[in-house]
Amino acid sequence: MDGTPSAETPYPTTAQSNDFWDFLGFFDKSGTPEAMKTDQDLVWPGVFVYFEHTKTVYLAQHTGRPSVDAWPAPGTEQGAGYWKFAGTLSGIGVTLPKPWTDMSTSKGSYYRNPLSPLRSHYYASTFIGFAPLLNAEFPNDAQSNHNWDYRGAHEGSYTDPKAFGENTALDKLHRAKLQGKWVSFAAHFAGAVEQPYPTWPANTTYWGVRSITQNAGTWWDPRTDLDTETWVGAIHSAPQSQGKALYRALTSWTAPATGWDYSQTDEFHSLGTSLHAGTVADPKTQQEFTWPGAVHKTLIDGTHVYFVSLAEGFPSEQDWPLPTTPESNEHWSYIPVIQPLGTFEAPRQFADYSQAGSVYVDGTVPGARTFYVSNYEGYPANDLDSFSTVGIADPYWVYAGRHAGTWSDFKPFDDFTRIGALHEASIKGQRVVLRSLFDGMPSATTPYPNDLAGNTHWEFVTVFKHAGTADDLKDRDDTTWPGALHLDEDQHIIFAARQQAQPDAGGWIYPVGETSDDQWSYVTSLNGGTAETPRERNDINTPGAIFADQLGLTRQKLFRSRFSGFAQDVGAVYPSGDESNAFYEYAGEHAGTFSDPKPFTDPTWPDAIHVATIDGQRVFLKSKISGKPTSQTPYPQQPASTDFWEFMFTSDQAGTYADPKSMSGQTWVGAVHEYSSSGRRQFYIAQQSGNPTADHWPLPTAGDTEYWKVMGVVRHKGTFADPKDFDEMTSQGLIHATTVEGQHVYYRSLAQGIPQANDWSYPVPGTDNEHWQYLGTNVPEGTWADPKGSSGFTSPGSIHAMQARDRTLYLLSKVDGLLAEHDWPIPLNGENDYWTVVGESRHSGDIINPKDQQEVTWTGAIHMRQVENTRHYYRSKIAGNLAVIGIDHPLPLQAAGNAWWEFVGQASHQGTLTDPVQAGEMIRPGETVRVIHTTDEYYQARFAGVFSTGHPLPDSQQSNEDWFYVGKSALAGTLQSPKDAYEITWPGAIHRFEVDGKVYFARSLIDGVPGQGGWHYPTPPDSNQQWSYLDMGIHAGSWLDPKPESDATWPGALHVVKIPTGIGESFTRWFFRSKIWGHVADDPEGYGNENNFDHVGFSIYQGTLNSPKYFDQPTWAGAIHLDRETRFMFEAKKSGEMNVDVGERPKTPTDNDSWHFLGVSRHSGTENDPKEWDEYT
Repeated sequence: MDGTPSAETPYPTTAQSNDFWDFLGFFDKSGTPEAMKTDQDLVWPGVFVYFEHTKTVYLAQHTGRPSVDAWPAPGTEQGAGYWKFAGTLSGIGVTLPKPWTDMSTSKGSYYRNPLSPLRSHYYASTFIGFAPLLNAEFPNDAQSNHNWDYRGAHEGSYTDPKAFGENTALDKLHRAKLQGKWVSFAAHFAGAVEQPYPTWPANTTYWGVRSITQNAGTWWDPRTDLDTETWVGAIHSAPQSQGKALYRALTSWTAPATGWDYSQTDEFHSLGTSLHAGTVADPKTQQEFTWPGAVHKTLIDGTHVYFVSLAEGFPSEQDWPLPTTPESNEHWSYIPVIQPLGTFEAPRQFADYSQAGSVYVDGTVPGARTFYVSNYEGYPANDLDSFSTVGIADPYWVYAGRHAGTWSDFKPFDDFTRIGALHEASIKGQRVVLRSLFDGMPSATTPYPNDLAGNTHWEFVTVFKHAGTADDLKDRDDTTWPGALHLDEDQHIIFAARQQAQPDAGGWIYPVGETSDDQWSYVTSLNGGTAETPRERNDINTPGAIFADQLGLTRQKLFRSRFSGFAQDVGAVYPSGDESNAFYEYAGEHAGTFSDPKPFTDPTWPDAIHVATIDGQRVFLKSKISGKPTSQTPYPQQPASTDFWEFMFTSDQAGTYADPKSMSGQTWVGAVHEYSSSGRRQFYIAQQSGNPTADHWPLPTAGDTEYWKVMGVVRHKGTFADPKDFDEMTSQGLIHATTVEGQHVYYRSLAQGIPQANDWSYPVPGTDNEHWQYLGTNVPEGTWADPKGSSGFTSPGSIHAMQARDRTLYLLSKVDGLLAEHDWPIPLNGENDYWTVVGESRHSGDIINPKDQQEVTWTGAIHMRQVENTRHYYRSKIAGNLAVIGIDHPLPLQAAGNAWWEFVGQASHQGTLTDPVQAGEMIRPGETVRVIHTTDEYYQARFAGVFSTGHPLPDSQQSNEDWFYVGKSALAGTLQSPKDAYEITWPGAIHRFEVDGKVYFARSLIDGVPGQGGWHYPTPPDSNQQWSYLDMGIHAGSWLDPKPESDATWPGALHVVKIPTGIGESFTRWFFRSKIWGHVADDPEGYGNENNFDHVGFSIYQGTLNSPKYFDQPTWAGAIHLDRETRFMFEAKKSGEMNVDVGERPKTPTDNDSWHFLGVSRHSGTENDPKEWDEYT
C-alpha cells in the first residue's frame, strides 16, 4: 500500500502476510556496525554481516538468509554480487596498532601502515567505521589528512619506542639514554611534540618514567645479566664459547636473585646463535641466525656485496639463500652504496647508509645546520622521518652541535663541543682559534682564556683576521689553513689554501691566472656577474651578481643573487618559472643589450635595452624603470621617449646571421652586418656603436680594424632558412644542412673552422658528436598542406599550425631558430615581431570532424555543408585560408563536385540507436546501423566512409574489422511487450525484471547497450540517473482490479468509471484503456480525449448473484452471468472483452476455458418470486 499506516492497515499478528503487508521473515539484529548480523539471520542490502571464523565484515547486497539460501561465500568470484567487503573486526584494543582493514571502533584508534619490513607509519583515526568503505586510504607520506592523524614512525611500545620528536599518543613510550642507562618515558599528551624532553630520569608534567635499564632489549643492544627487568618481546643474549645465544622474553617480569634462567621455556623462547653483530663492520654469514636489519656479506663476481635481512630465522634452514646478483628480493634488501664513515669535514646526508660513528649533518633548514654522530646501523629513514625528530638524549643519534668545529666551520662558545673541535673566540680585540679539550656544552665553568694562550679547557691555536669563508674572504697578510678562501684583489680571483701557515712579511703570493700550485687551489673568479657575462651555478655569489641557468645553447634564465657564498654551502637553488626565492631574484631570459634585447614580458632595470615594434618599425628602447613592465608602464605609442622608456633608434634588421644589418643606420657592438661587392657577400661584426655610413667607418681591406671584425666571404648565412654547406667556414651556433636518404638533416656547429678541411664529419642522424649537435629534419615542411607545429625549428616564410585555446592558428614565421630555445609569443590575431596570423583551423578536416568554409584548408581536407537535415561532404583540391580565398572557391550547392571540390557523399541520419544510418550514406566511427535478422541487430562502424558493400557486415551478432556488434532489440519496450536486461534500450523503453519473485517495471532514461552481465537496475523503489521506477498506481489496471480516475496510469492500463443507477447501491461501469503515463486529470478532457484513452465497453449489471451480467459487455474473473434464454448461470474464469479476451459461453450446462457452470436460475429468489427446489441458490 501507499500512505500512512493506521488501524485500518494493521501489521499481521502471525508470521504470515495480510492484505497490507508481505511477511519477509524474522531477524535477530538490526545489521548496524553496533549490532551486526550473522549469515544465519535475515539480511537485506546494506546491512553489516560478521563472519566469526575469518573476523571479516561484509555488506549484504541482496535480501534473504545467506546460510539457508546457500549464498556464495564472501571473498569468492561467485560471491561478488552478494557481498561487499567492509573490513575486519579483530578485537584489537584502541591503543594497540590495527591493520588498515580493521574497524575504527572509536576516534583515535591506533593503526600501523607497514611500508617495509624495516619501516612503518602509525596513525590515529579521526572517524568511526571501516576505512575500506570510506575509501580512507593512509596518507602517502609522514603527514595527516582528514581521516588520519600521523603518529610517527615507531609504535611507542617497549619493543619499539619512539624518538623524542615523533608525533605521539597518550602513554606511548619514547626512548632516551641518560647517565649511560636506557630510559623509557611515557607521553602524557597526544599529537606533535612541543614539550621539553627530560634531561634527567625523573617524572615531569609532560613525561613519565616507565623503565630504566642497562640495555635496550633490541637486536642491536640485547638485555644481559646486568638487567633486572624485562617485558614481552625483549631480546636477551647470553655469551657462549662462540658468539652469543639469543632469546625472546615471553612474559614481563623481574629477574630472580639468581639471574635470568633461559632454560625456562614458559619465560623465554630460544632463537638461535649469533656469531656476528650484523653490521657492515661485522657482517653475518648465511649459516647463522638473522633478524630484520642485520647485514650479511657475500661475494658476487669477485666483489663483496652487502644485503640487509628482511626476516627472522636461519637463512640456511628457511631456504633464504643470499642473492647471486646485486638485487633485492622478498628476503634481502641490497645496499647499493656504502659511503665511508662521515666526518665533521665530510659529513653524511640523511639518505646515506649509516654505521656507528658516522657523522651526519641536517641542512633542511636553509642557512642552518645540525650535526649528529650515529649509533645506528641502517638507513636513517628506517628510524626517523627526519633529523628534526631527534632529541638531545637519543640513544642512536648523538647531538653534536650546530657547527662542525673545523677550520671551515668554527664553533661559537654556545655550541655543543667535543675534544679537538675548533672554536672562534675574540680575545683582546683579536679573532682567535681555540681547540676544545673536553666534551659537552661550554659554560661558565669552562671559560675561554683571557689571554692569547691556552687554559685547562682550551688550547690556543692561532690569531686571524678573516674567517676564510665565502662571505669573509682572507687577504694577503692573514693566517690561513687548509680550505680557507683568499681573495687576490689584483686578479679578482679566489684561491683556497692548501696548508696551515703564517704569511711572510710581503704577504701571500698567489698563482697567476685561473691556475693552482702546491700552496693554492683556484676556486673561482669574481670577474663577470653582469647580464652580458653572467656567472655560472658553481661560481661564488655576491649580492647583486647576475647568474645564468643555461637552457641549451641559445636560451638562458638570468637571476640576481641575494646572498654571499657558494650555493652548495647554503642549499641555494634557482627558483622555478619566473619566480624568485630567498636566494635569487628572477631577472628574465634576456641580457638587456642591443645584441640580446628584452621583450616587454621580461623583468627590467634602468638602462636595460628593450626591442619593440612601433608603427611597423623595430624600435630599441632604454628602460628607466625596475621590475616587470605592466600596463602602468607601457611602451611608447610613437618612436619617442616617455617617463618610463628612452627612445634610442630604429633598425630595419636584427643584426644577426639570420637577419644581418646593412651598412646604413645605427649599429652596436656585436651586430652582424652584410656587405656585397662584385657578387661576393661578406659578413662583418661591429666593434663599436654608431652609424657606419654617417660616421664614415672604412671597410676593412686587410683584416680586422677598430670598427669591424671580418667574418669572411660567405655563401650561406648559417640559418635554417639559409644553412651552410660542409665546405664552408663555420662558427659556434651556425646551422648546417646535408641530405641523408632524400631528407634534409640539420646540425648546429659546435666548433669554429672549415669542417671539410678538419674532417669534422656530421654524426649519424639522431646523435651528436664533439663538433655537431643534431637538430632534426625538415619534417613537417612548413607549408599549408604540411605545416610545422610548436616544436622543432622555423624559418621566415614557414607555415606553422599551433593550438590556441579552442582552435588551431596558422602562423607565418618571421624568425629563424629552434622554438624551444626562444620565447616567441603567439598573437591570437594580427601579428607581432615573430609571427603573422594567416588563418585558423577549427576542425581536423576528416569525415569525423569536417571543416567549414571559413578556415584553413589543404588538398585532401574534408569539408561539409549542411542542407536542411542532410550533410554533404566534399574533398578539397586547393590549399589556403578559405576566409580569404573562399569567395573565389565556393563549395557546390548540390551533391556534386566542381573545379575546386570533389563530392564525397552525404548523410541524413544521426547514426544513433533511434536514428541509425541507412545504406549508401556517409558513416563515421561510432555511428550505428540497424540490420534485420531474426531480431533487429545494431552494429557500430569502425571506419569513416560510405555504408556500402565495400565494408561488408559480419555474421549475425558477430564483429569484424569494420563493424562492432552492439546488441539486439527483440521487444518493443512497452508494458505489453517489455524488454529484458539483455536488450538495447533508449529513453522511454520499458524493461521488466523480477526480484525475489516480484515483478518490477523500469523506464529507461538512457540510450545504450547492456554489458555482458546485462543491465543492472537500482534496488526498488529507488530510481537513479539511468532508470526510473514507474508510478504504476495502487490498482493493477486489469479487468479484475481496474483503476479509478484518481489512480496513476500507464499505456494499456484498464480504467473504470462507476455511475450510480439510483437503484440501491448499484451502478453501471464504463471501461477505458489508457494510452498515456500520468493521471486522467492531467488533461481537462479526461477520458473524453481519444488520444489518451480508448473506450472499451460498459457494464450495466453488477456481476453478482443478485445482479448477474449478460454476455454482451466486458467481464472479469468471478463475475456472474445469466443466459436469458436457457437461464443457465455461469461464473467468468477470464477477464476482458467478449470474444476477444473471453471465449464463447457453453450452450450446455458444462464448463470450458472461459466459463464455469453454476446452475439454473429461473426465479429471483424473493418472497414474490421464490426459487424451486432444483434451482441454484
